[in-house]
Amino acid sequence: MRTTSEQLNEHELAELTSELRRIRVFSKRFVESELQGNYRTKFKGSGLIFSDLREYQPGDDVKHIHWKVTARTKRPFVKTYEEERQLSVLLAIDESSSMSSGISASRNKRLRLFSGLVATLARKNGDLLGFLTFGKIIHDFVKPSGARSSYQRIWKLLLESRPFHEATDLNAPLQFMSKQLRKHSVVFLCSDFVSPVFEESLKRLSVSHDVVCVYLKEDWSAALPRGGLVEFEDPESGRRRILDTSSRKVRRSLEDREEWKADSLRKLCRSVRAEALILSSNLAQDFRNFMRARERRSR
Repeated sequence: MRTTSEQLNEHELAELTSELRRIRVFSKRFVESELQGNYRTKFKGSGLIFSDLREYQPGDDVKHIHWKVTARTKRPFVKTYEEERQLSVLLAIDESSSMSSGISASRNKRLRLFSGLVATLARKNGDLLGFLTFGKIIHDFVKPSGARSSYQRIWKLLLESRPFHEATDLNAPLQFMSKQLRKHSVVFLCSDFVSPVFEESLKRLSVSHDVVCVYLKEDWSAALPRGGLVEFEDPESGRRRILDTSSRKVRRSLEDREEWKADSLRKLCRSVRAEALILSSNLAQDFRNFMRARERRSR
């Protein structure tokens, strides 16, 4: 969990407060104009819940007979059900060192913006919303809830969210979620997926939950300055490497590697029945396309 030394200073807090205020305004407008009304058709509830009792009719499944009422009334009654529409949504955010790496300052802003969109969607539809941050270990966990206090706490944690100086191991949060999430949930797993092998852990979580792996793609061609020879450091391993940032070949190699990472995540998700959401600098359009693709597949 966070210590006092890891809290934001006053200047950082003021900047992030202003940023999240803009995120809330944008999220509200985007949800109302683009996603409201379609969100429910793209994510399903956790199943069926008991609705009422009625007298047995020929063709009814005998497993739905309510035996206590049947014995009391001397007439067969069956239980009826309706689809549970309230969703349980969990935002799981990687706060490891590599999430603050790269040459674009927009990654964390895009992560907060995406989180704001999901939180606004969940709140507006009366769904349960939870929040998880992790690196090598679990840092913060808020169980999915519909309480206003829980929703406010999540926004506060999102405001304070900042990378820890540690490597990522996705197995820890994936296994944690498998144990903690009793109700079928929509899990948005936001990470760069730089981790020891985690396929089996992701597969186990995907058996019971709707898992969306969210990758924030780095736009090297637009953000990398042409500065000649520049030394780069891997934020998790500490290894250093000198690259010629003015070289067209080097820049193309970085772009190709980014595409390879996105494609690898898509393939992994298909193999374990999860989904991949790749977010570029045009986050709103990417999210919109993702939701439309889900709608097409559900028809």
